[in-house]
Amino acid sequence: MAGWAGVEAHALGTMADPGDLVEALRVLGLIERVLTPAEAAAEQERAGGLELWRLEVAHTLAGVVEMQTLMATTTAADAGADPTRINLAPARAFFGANVDVDDDLARVTLLRVLADRLQALLMISVARWKRGEGAVPRLVLPAFLTTTAVEAMLAQAATEPGGRAPALDQIAGQLRGALEMIEEWAAAERRTATEV
Repeated sequence: MAGWAGVEAHALGTMADPGDLVEALRVLGLIERVLTPAEAAAEQERAGGLELWRLEVAHTLAGVVEMQTLMATTTAADAGADPTRINLAPARAFFGANVDVDDDLARVTLLRVLADRLQALLMISVARWKRGEGAVPRLVLPAFLTTTAVEAMLAQAATEPGGRAPALDQIAGQLRGALEMIEEWAAAERRTATEV
């Protein structure tokens, strides 16, 4: 897949060392310095091992990159950049993931990864709310159900047709449940607005 100025992307066959990911966090401004060997060892033990420590740092980096994307999008819009080019810029994520734009299955796989991460973040928010650890907007719950259905639908898109009916029926049920919840809250909002 062509990169900038014809530069080709390398295969992403080697996972980054957690230290390299931490260095990326420093470069992007989240932390002021990298961890000392002793600090890194302590964090690795806290996380439950090297693999979980790498996973935590990778998700932290993903969060930083999302904020960089948000800031870059806002700055481009404020600068009067072409809205079409702004809307097409997310396609560079396929290049970043070394996904060939002509490989539909690989593209669906990346979309499923992104949907899965959003689902996990919504699930964590809902779980904290159920434990009484914070308040979340009521629409987060149907958003979680909808995102779960989206992830499941993308998973089915990567399978051969013919035996997907049961899974698709389950997805339809999830979406109906979310829709009913949203409709009930919309009706409650209208009643509240009328009473005010």
